[in-house]
Amino acid sequence: MIEQIAGIKPHAGQIFLIASELFNNALEHGLLHLDSGVKSRPAGGFKEYLEQRSRRLQALEKGWIEIGFRHTETEGRPVLGIRVKDSGPGFDFRRYPEADAAENSRPFGRGIALVRSLGADIRYLGSGNEVVVYYPL
Repeated sequence: MIEQIAGIKPHAGQIFLIASELFNNALEHGLLHLDSGVKSRPAGGFKEYLEQRSRRLQALEKGWIEIGFRHTETEGRPVLGIRVKDSGPGFDFRRYPEADAAENSRPFGRGIALVRSLGADIRYLGSGNEVVVYYPL
């Protein structure tokens, strides 16, 4: 549906990647309260993370994630705003420096760096449970 907006179709893959990363972060960290650090544990940390994710998802009784898209302009250039907000408590986004996806060898924490590497401007709002990404078209 979003591909019907003028100028979006050539960017569909990147937009899907950005929206997927933001949604997964909202789900896994906002609603399920998962710790990505578990993935780096020796002998099965990633498997343990996925098992925790599955258990917590099955046990989830309430919560919500809002996703919105807005075609706009910044400095006369077309931009797609992608907004994701969840009902979770958020996090202190000021504590996490901007990471470079190419330099990150950990099994977690690369998603937001990848979003930035696509030229997107990321802004966290409120308590950290809302993020808006501005992706240049």
